[in-house]
Amino acid sequence: MPRSRLLEQLDAAASSGGAARPRRYPRFPLDSPLSARIEGKRPMSVQVSTISLGGACIASTRQLAIGDAFPMEIKSGLRTINAMAVVRNVLPNGTGVEFVHMGQEDREKLRKLLRGLKEE
Repeated sequence: MPRSRLLEQLDAAASSGGAARPRRYPRFPLDSPLSARIEGKRPMSVQVSTISLGGACIASTRQLAIGDAFPMEIKSGLRTINAMAVVRNVLPNGTGVEFVHMGQEDREKLRKLLRGLKEE
């Protein structure tokens, strides 16, 4: 690829906030963060500040790395939503995770939660 074309693509990516493609699901910022827990070898509590059907933005006390994968449990009132998550980006204000696997029952719980947020 010619150098000028590569620079054009890099400029386009930077001006679009780094997103290479449009988001698949709308994100919902939360007025009050949800409590969640990362399970696995090094469990820890985290806070969910933004959520969508495809993932979430979390805040943690420990640095996570892109590619880290872990089971995650999100609490919303009496609801518990379980998902397998993978870290997709790490920013100063939070870590973006993608939900790569979620059972049908948990997906429906998440849909109900998001419907409630949409109506607010």
